[in-house]
Amino acid sequence: NMCYVLDLGTTTLALALVSLDNKAIADIKEGVNSQRLYGADVISRIEYCTKNGTEALQKAAINDVNSLISEMCVEKDLPIYVSGNTTMLHIFFGKDPSSIGVAPYTPQFLGSITAKGCDLGLQGVSVAKALPSIHSFVGADIVAGINLVNDELNEKYNLLVDLGTNAEIALFSGDKIYCTSAAAGPCFEGASITCGMSASRG
Repeated sequence: NMCYVLDLGTTTLALALVSLDNKAIADIKEGVNSQRLYGADVISRIEYCTKNGTEALQKAAINDVNSLISEMCVEKDLPIYVSGNTTMLHIFFGKDPSSIGVAPYTPQFLGSITAKGCDLGLQGVSVAKALPSIHSFVGADIVAGINLVNDELNEKYNLLVDLGTNAEIALFSGDKIYCTSAAAGPCFEGASITCGMSASRG
């Protein structure tokens, strides 16, 4: 009993093949998000979608995922569970993220969303399901992290940091969780900076 699990990052993608029976990762493939050709960060991609629609960005992400799936050489169609920030999930599922970019920053959906793999253009995928998000800029990636550490909560303060292009922070205290987010892309990818370079070879 297997499934795919996808972390759809603004800059990078990570796809895991997971054995549900053994609760173990069988394989992992990583790649670069080709959507970067349309903008380095979430806001620039929202602006692109506002002007041109979501089709090009969705196709770029789907092609990236298909490429990673093909490297795993699985012979049957499997379900895929997708996490990522709210904008990435909108684009992946073909939903217009334009409303996220302007006040009052209202997404089209925050809860879990499901689509047939063939309807999205995914190869080797029976059904695609997104993890739920919390807010326009607090997405399903931090939800996955919160779910992981949920059993370890105590009365003390605990801090969970998802340090990506769209960095998200969750502060725990007892049964309360406070979340916020900030753009960290310029720090790591060199987006919108006038001096320096990305944190890569060179």
